[in-house]
Amino acid sequence: MEDLGKAKYALGIRITQETNCISLLQDKFIDQILEEFNLTNAKPTTAPLPGNSKDLKNSMEEQPQKFPCNYWRAIGLIQYLVQCTRPDLAFLVSFISQFLETPRSSHFKAVEHVLKYLIGAKSFTLKLGLNLLKHQQTSILGFSEADWGGTKEYKSFSGSLIYYFGTSSWRSHKQKVVTLSSAEAGYNALKTYNGLGNLFMKQLKYNVKVSYIMKTKVLLQLLQITSIIMEQDTSIFNYLLSGN
Repeated sequence: MEDLGKAKYALGIRITQETNCISLLQDKFIDQILEEFNLTNAKPTTAPLPGNSKDLKNSMEEQPQKFPCNYWRAIGLIQYLVQCTRPDLAFLVSFISQFLETPRSSHFKAVEHVLKYLIGAKSFTLKLGLNLLKHQQTSILGFSEADWGGTKEYKSFSGSLIYYFGTSSWRSHKQKVVTLSSAEAGYNALKTYNGLGNLFMKQLKYNVKVSYIMKTKVLLQLLQITSIIMEQDTSIFNYLLSGN
């Protein structure tokens, strides 16, 4: 067996090993995707989804495409980015995957819009490892956000990120329950993710301090989470609530 030194590239991922972290980048893989769909010289878009994305449900009245393989292929390639280095694309894949069964021309245009967005965002890098300043605390920091009422037909979407000395896991999915407000949607997103990540956290042999941040201002006034001992059951209903 021969030592080839530090890994620099694997499975379409560029690897850069720094002092306190490892950086993962898939710029070459994105270039290959753009070349496959003839979008290498296309004008990049600044928004990840088109402005009419709320009306994509109405596009179901259009005639379905005879050959939807390109649509499936594009979503699969973007999904690989999400799994490896691009948590920011998780919501996009979850949203456009709703039309996998019978995609229409409007759905193809939406996927093309996402690919054009990657032109200007292909340099986004995922950093793994402890990369903190001296004054920063080495605690777990989690983010949770939900889109409530984005469309008339869909349930709420929720996206969750949790950071453990760098981004370690992420998720975006359609909520299985019907929520009645943006605050409830964000609260449910936090509850759902905590249940999924609880098993992993319980495997840690020491107590950790967990902080969750929710973007919804109303929710910030209703919910305050201080700390969680991961040796115990961390059901959302065990969280400390403040206020009326």
